[in-house]
Amino acid sequence: MKYMIKSLAFVAFFVSISIQVLASCPGLGAFSINSISASNITESTIYLTWTSSANADNYKVFYRIGTGDWVQSPGTIVAGSTREHTISGLFGGVTYGIIVTAFDFCEDGDGGGGGGGGGEIPFAPLSLIRDRSTSVRTVLTEPVKPSTRSADDQAVSSFLARWHSTNTATSYRLDVSTSSSFSSFVSGYNNKNVGSVTEASVTGLQSATKYYYRIRAVNGSGTSVSSNGRNAYTIPNTPSLNNASNQEQNSFEASWGAVTRADSYRLDVSTSSSFSSYVSGYNNRSVLGTSQTVTGLNPGTTYYFRVRAYDTSGTTTSSSSASKSTITIPDEPNTSAPSHLNQTSFRANWVAETGASSYRLDVSEVSDFSSVVDGYDNKFSSGTSETVIGLDGGKTYYYRVQAVNSSGFSDPSPVHGTVLLKPANPSAESASNPEPHQFTANWQDNTISPDSYLVEIADNDDFINPLAGYDDPITGTSIDIIGLDGGTTYYYRLKAINNSGESNYSNVIEIITVPGQPQTTTPSDFSETSFSANWEAEGGSSAYYLDVSESDDFSSFLPGYNNLFVNGTTQEISDLARGSSYYYRVKAANSSGISISSTGEPALTISQAPTPQSATDYTQAEFVTHWEAVSGADSYLLDVSESDNFSSFVSGYQNLAV
Repeated sequence: MKYMIKSLAFVAFFVSISIQVLASCPGLGAFSINSISASNITESTIYLTWTSSANADNYKVFYRIGTGDWVQSPGTIVAGSTREHTISGLFGGVTYGIIVTAFDFCEDGDGGGGGGGGGEIPFAPLSLIRDRSTSVRTVLTEPVKPSTRSADDQAVSSFLARWHSTNTATSYRLDVSTSSSFSSFVSGYNNKNVGSVTEASVTGLQSATKYYYRIRAVNGSGTSVSSNGRNAYTIPNTPSLNNASNQEQNSFEASWGAVTRADSYRLDVSTSSSFSSYVSGYNNRSVLGTSQTVTGLNPGTTYYFRVRAYDTSGTTTSSSSASKSTITIPDEPNTSAPSHLNQTSFRANWVAETGASSYRLDVSEVSDFSSVVDGYDNKFSSGTSETVIGLDGGKTYYYRVQAVNSSGFSDPSPVHGTVLLKPANPSAESASNPEPHQFTANWQDNTISPDSYLVEIADNDDFINPLAGYDDPITGTSIDIIGLDGGTTYYYRLKAINNSGESNYSNVIEIITVPGQPQTTTPSDFSETSFSANWEAEGGSSAYYLDVSESDDFSSFLPGYNNLFVNGTTQEISDLARGSSYYYRVKAANSSGISISSTGEPALTISQAPTPQSATDYTQAEFVTHWEAVSGADSYLLDVSESDNFSSFVSGYQNLAV
C-alpha cells in the first residue's frame, strides 16, 4: 500500500526562547526551524518570524492558553521566502503557547508510520505532533489598557489619581494635563513611572483647576495603550476669615477674603467649635459674595463660623475650612430688688446675663436719667451687684444696667426706681421745759422724707435699760418725757424711720431734771438774835435758795433772805429780834432750774433773860419765886441752888419747866 507521508518539524517558544525537540518521525529526515522570534506584540496580536526548515513544503501556526486546546491560527503559510505570520484576536496580558509546524510529502513503503504510500499526517492530537520533532514556545501579550477610577483626596494643590489593576502589569505610566487631548503635560507627569501601584498622588498643582489624567500598563512585552482620560479638580484655597462685625443681640456679620476661581462660598455657623451641630439655616449655606449677615441668634451666645470656597464649574469638594468665633451682644439684664439699704449707700442688684463679661451701671436721682450721680455714669462692674456709695440719706434713687461683652453693649435694663435710702441721722437738740419730773426732748428735722422717729431715753449714757414707754414711733420734732425723778441726769437720742428702715442714732443729749422739793429740818443754834436754818440735801441739786419771813405765808421777807443763794444744807440767820417767831423755806437748784419751795419751817429766837424778883411766902420748907414776864416766852425753866454759882441744884429744880 502506498502512503503520502508528511514529515513535520515543531517549534515551541517562550519568552526565554527555550526549545524542546521531539523525536524524529521514523523514516523521515529531521525537520529544523531556527531563529523563531516574536515581535510587535500588542494587546491582541503577536508577529512571528522564523527560518526555513529543510524538506518543508508548508507551515502552520497553532496557539493555546495554558494547557487548553490548540487552536490553528487562520491560514497556511506556503514555504518559500515567506516565513512570518501575525496571530490576531488575542487577549491582552495573557501568556500563549505557540507551535509552528513544517511538513512535506514523501513516499515510503511503510514510511515511519507503519504503512506504505504517501499521505498527510494529522496534526492533532498534540501527542502525535510532539512525536514529530516539533518545538513549542510561549509569548506574553501586552497588557490590557487600564481603566481609571475617580480621583480622591482633592486638595488645594494635589489630588490622588486612581485606576484599576491590569493583569500581568508590572508597572504603570501616568500622564497629567490641563487639556483633555493631552496636548501638553503638567511638569513631571508625562509618562511618569509610578511603579506597580494603582494610585498616585499628583502634587504641585494650581488651586481650583480642572486636570485630566490617564494611565498605561506595562509588562515584559510592552506598554498598553492609554486609558481614557479622567478629570480631577483641585479645590479652591481656604478663604481668609475676617473678624465678625456688626454684632447685635440676635445677629452678626461674617465676612472673608475673596478666593481666586471661587464662584461661591459655603458658610457654616454653630455654637460648637467642633461644628457638631449647626444654627438652623447655616449648614453649608450658599453665599455668592464675601459676607453674610447671620440672623436669628440668641443674645450673649458664642458662635463659630467657617467658610469654604466653591467652584461651581464642577468642583465637588469645597475648600478646607478655617473657623472664627464671635459672640452676640448680650440681652439687656433684668434688675432685681436693691439690698443693703443704708443712709448713704445701697447695693444695686441684677440677674447675670448670658454671654456678658461685665456690666455698666447708671444711678440717678431722676427716672429719665437726664442727670446721673457722680461716679455712676456707665460705671464698670464685673459681677451682678454693685454697692452705690456717697448718697444722701432719705433720697430716692434710680438705677439701670447694661450687659457688656467683646461685641458691645446691650440696651439698658428696665429702670429700677424708688430706691429709697434709709434716712440720714437726725440731729438731737437741747431739751427744753425741764421740770422735776419731766422735760421736752427736741430734735431737728434735717433728714429727707422721714416718716417717724424713735426716741430712746436712759439714765446712763450707755443706754442700758432705757426707760419704758417710748417704743412707739412718733411724728414731729419733740416729745415730752414724763414720769422722771427730780434732779436726775437723763440721756436721749433718736432714729429717723422710713420705709427702707431706720437711720443710725443721732447725737446724744444730756439733761438733768430740776431738783425735787427739798425737805427742811429742825432749826438749830438758837440765840437771842439768830438761829441756823437746816434742810436735807436734794439729789441733783447744785445750790439752794433760802427764804426767811416773819409770816408763815411768806408774804414778806426779812431783808437779805429772799432767795438767798446757799451752797450747803444749813444757813445761819442773824440780826433777829429776841424771842421772835420766824419761818424759813428752801428751794433746790441745778443747771436746769429751781425746784418748788419746801414747806415753811418755824423758828423762834431766844427771849431775853427774865429779871428775878424777890421771893415771897417764905416758910421753913418753901418759898415762892417771882420774875418779870419776858415777851415771846411761852414757858420758863427754873433753877434753885444753895450756891450762888449754881454749882449744884436743889433736887428737882434744875431746868424745871414752869
